[in-house]
Amino acid sequence: MRPLTPQLFRRTELERITYANLLSSVPARNNEVYFLPAFVGMGAAGILYNTALLSGANVDPATFTTLDAILAGATKLVVREGATIKRAGLLHAHTPSLIFRWILDQGGKFYDERAFKWQLQTVEAERAMQWLLDLYDKHGVTWRKPPDGVKDALGEGQAAMSMTGPFALSGYVKSFPDVKLEDRPLPGFVPGKAPSYFEPELAGYSLSALLKPDEPKTKIGVAFLRHLLAPDNAMLLANEYSGAILVKGVYEDPRFKDTTFGAVRSKLPEQIISRIVLIPTGANPYDFGTQINKVVAGELSIRAALAEAQQIFNTQEEEARRNRA
Repeated sequence: MRPLTPQLFRRTELERITYANLLSSVPARNNEVYFLPAFVGMGAAGILYNTALLSGANVDPATFTTLDAILAGATKLVVREGATIKRAGLLHAHTPSLIFRWILDQGGKFYDERAFKWQLQTVEAERAMQWLLDLYDKHGVTWRKPPDGVKDALGEGQAAMSMTGPFALSGYVKSFPDVKLEDRPLPGFVPGKAPSYFEPELAGYSLSALLKPDEPKTKIGVAFLRHLLAPDNAMLLANEYSGAILVKGVYEDPRFKDTTFGAVRSKLPEQIISRIVLIPTGANPYDFGTQINKVVAGELSIRAALAEAQQIFNTQEEEARRNRA
């Protein structure tokens, strides 16, 4: 990628276009900006729920200010036939992001940015994993395997809620238009404490490193980036996409409230975007899903899973740094 600052853009200009906390998503020795974030799904940053099922069980989503309150609602919403769960009270998706955020919420760390080392064998990581595991055995609000024939449990009314991303709402509007779903930001792991939203990936734009600063192609590229991130153009996305649009002008524009998702996303900058935490790692955080699945399946204990993931991630980290060098 070609550095976008200081030759092609001023950092102050980019901070007017997008959010300052996201401009260092690509690490740089001298704080240059290489990448302009445009949107992100924010997997596992929200709780998506079926309004009809919640209303029928007298569960008020306005009470979902803590994870325990969500769990209490899920307990009322689960439907069983004997030992079989016919309708899940609460599902979870993008689960590695959940665990990492819950570690941060507790004041812990999972990655040492100075030493480039993962540290998952911590009390905070164990607590986060245990809360997730308790959904299955202790509380029994979800299944390890959905009933036969169920392809999309939430869309088909076979699950009442899911810890998933704000992006998911737009997909369900198109795929299941007759099912009334709404969402709200997922609260933090610690009651009363604002959540941290660790985000391992962003979608956006950059320029090729092959471009020279003063050549016509570069000037055209710079103009095109400004065009893509102009509010008028980003506003088109607001009619199709319920995830986080990372263009400040969209939320500041009075037309935003009249877009498809404007009414439910007007507070996204302060609720979620400003709280996004970026931690550039060499290993892929989503790979943690392998160990999480083993814990849920009863193949590994929580401590063994954390030890296995830590070893794998640190090996990946060393390989990534060798490749960078």
